[in-house]
Amino acid sequence: LSGAAGKQTLSIFYRIWNANNKTLRPVETSMALGAGLASNVIPPEECLSKFNFYRESYFQSACHPQADTMQPWEWAIVFRGRESLEDLSWAQQFIEKKQIPPEQAGNKFMGFIPYRRKNLQGVSVHAGAAFYDHKPVTLKLYTEYGGVCGAVSKGAAGFLRAKGVPAYPIGQPGHCAFIWKHPKGQWLIGNNIGGWNWANGGNKLPWKGPVQIISALCAFWQGPQARESSLMYDLSFYSRNPQHVELLLQEACRANPYNYPAWARYLGIKAGGAADKKKLEYLIQFSKAMPREHNLIDYVAGHVL
Repeated sequence: LSGAAGKQTLSIFYRIWNANNKTLRPVETSMALGAGLASNVIPPEECLSKFNFYRESYFQSACHPQADTMQPWEWAIVFRGRESLEDLSWAQQFIEKKQIPPEQAGNKFMGFIPYRRKNLQGVSVHAGAAFYDHKPVTLKLYTEYGGVCGAVSKGAAGFLRAKGVPAYPIGQPGHCAFIWKHPKGQWLIGNNIGGWNWANGGNKLPWKGPVQIISALCAFWQGPQARESSLMYDLSFYSRNPQHVELLLQEACRANPYNYPAWARYLGIKAGGAADKKKLEYLIQFSKAMPREHNLIDYVAGHVL
C-alpha cells in the first residue's frame, strides 16, 4: 500500500536497522520504513532524526494509540510534516497540559488556534507573512497569532502529527479542512463544512486520485476478504500472461469490491483501445461496486477510462 519507494528508502531503513543492533520491534519496523518512504520529500538526515524522535515519543507514551497499528505509508505522512523537532517537542508538552482524549483530538486541537481575520496590529490575514510579523510559522506561532481556516486546519494537523497521528490539510469550496486518522481506524474530516464529496487537493497518499480514496481504503479493510484481495492484486504484477493478470485483478475486485487499486489497474487495461460505449459499460460496472463513492467514479471516468 505504500506506493513506489525512493532511491533512499532502503538505505535509510538499513541505517536504522544497523544502528539498532539489527533488531527492530514491529512498530519500529513500520516507523523505519515510513522514514525511508518520506525521503522523497525530506533529506535523509531529517528522516533519521524524525525516526529517533517518534520512536522515543512512542516508548515514552507521548504518541496517541494509533501509532500501535500504523502502516509505513501512514508514518510517512507523519514524517513529511514541515514542523521542526523543537516545534514538535513543544507541541507535545502543550497538548499534555490540555488532557484531551485521543478520540477527541481532531476536534479539540482546532481550538488551539484562535480564529482571527486580523492580527493584534490590525493586519489582515490576507497580507500573508505580514500577518505573522514576518516570523517563521510554527505551531507555537499559530497559537499566538491565530488565523482563518487555513491556519486552523494546518495547525490542527500539525498538532496531530506531533502525537504521531497521520493528518494533513485538504481543500473544500472556499475553505480549508483537514483529515486525520481516528484511534478506531477510520479517517475523519476536521474543520469540515463540505463533506467528502466536496473535498479536493491536499492528497498526501501514495495512490493517484481524489481525497476520497482514503474512505474507500477504510471500507476495503472493513470489507470481506481484504487480505486475499490485496494478495491477488499484488500477484497481478508478477505474471507475464495478460490473461492471468486480468483474471487476478477480476478476482481481487470480486473478493472485495472496494479494492480501488485493483479496479484502477483492471479498468486501465480494459480501456486500452476500447470504444466509448464499452468504456461506459466498464464505468457502470465500477459504479455498482462503489455506489456511494461519487468522486472516485468521476475520477475513474475522467482519468482511468
